Amino acid sequence: MRSRTTRMIALCIAMVLMAGGLTYRLVQLQLVQGSQTAANLNANVVHKYTEIASRGEIFDRNGNLLVGNALRFSVQLDYYNWEEDIQNQVILQLQDLLQEGNTPCVDHLPLTSQQPLEYTTSTQDRNKLARFLEKQGWGTIESLTPVRLFGLLCARYEVDPNLSVTQRRAIVGVRYYLEDYQFSAYNAPVTLAEGLEIQGVAKISELSGQLPGVAIQVTGSREYHTDAAAHLLGRVALINREEYEELKEDGYGLTDTLGKDGVEQSLESYLRGIDGVRAVEVDRHTGQVVSEYMVEDTQPGKN
Repeated sequence: MRSRTTRMIALCIAMVLMAGGLTYRLVQLQLVQGSQTAANLNANVVHKYTEIASRGEIFDRNGNLLVGNALRFSVQLDYYNWEEDIQNQVILQLQDLLQEGNTPCVDHLPLTSQQPLEYTTSTQDRNKLARFLEKQGWGTIESLTPVRLFGLLCARYEVDPNLSVTQRRAIVGVRYYLEDYQFSAYNAPVTLAEGLEIQGVAKISELSGQLPGVAIQVTGSREYHTDAAAHLLGRVALINREEYEELKEDGYGLTDTLGKDGVEQSLESYLRGIDGVRAVEVDRHTGQVVSEYMVEDTQPGKN
């Protein structure tokens, strides 16, 4: 009898301790951590973007400007506002707007844009495609006809078969580029077109409500003030995947430009600036921008 009473007492004590533990945890969650949880839920969202530093300019020995910088408009895709359910429609509408302004869209898919579909001769793009085909297990460029590859890409990206070949090719070209770029919250935004005229800027801005994730940005470009020694001065262009893999440890990003040849290449480390970081604070509930501020200031390249 005494043993049974002892067990009952022990059980009651255990139940009291358990109830006390649960009560303590509930108080901690609701009173102590509750205010912090509510604050987190109501806190604004902060997106961080790279602010491109201006590149150093090139002068002759008399101080005359040979290569300088000019501002131009570019079209970028922002992953935070990108809607995957309607991305094909957005891409097609954006492509139409760019074509109206004769602005070329970034396209690394080595397929012609109209029938008859054929492979292009770009070695770099074909090498990139070869790696993509191997990753997908689709075979090789030699084993796939252009028409067969086009069909596989249209199926992968769920392109409407009722669209024309030109329209479908425009969509898969951008989707292929975004996949190769690894378009995501970690690699955003991505530049889709550069050198947009002011009329195109106005049109895209006017239709911004129909183009979620599409943004117009002011970027810098090289402007040459001489026709002489172009092969010595060199050129700059968007970094490719191979160059990025080699230079990413030096702080290069997938949307950066770099010197490809001439002085632009040989003095790349001298001319290149250090990019800054711009933060955009967005209201979590309304989606409206609350504030913008620089987290890290840009450092322009040396002349």
